[in-house]
Amino acid sequence: MDAAKNILWSFCYSRLTKSERKKPLKLTRLIPGQSKTITLEYESNLTFEQSGVANSLVFATWE
Repeated sequence: MDAAKNILWSFCYSRLTKSERKKPLKLTRLIPGQSKTITLEYESNLTFEQSGVANSLVFATWE
């Protein structure tokens, strides 16, 4: 996992309650005007660049 990704995941998890941490966390890039979304899940081995979320506004969501 690259350093930037690790820092962002750590920050996101620090904001969740213990019960929320049990749910899968993912980053989603929404593209205005398009139905396509790009998602990067925590378990993924992709970097931000490889996944397509680099230099983008992303939403941290969990199920």
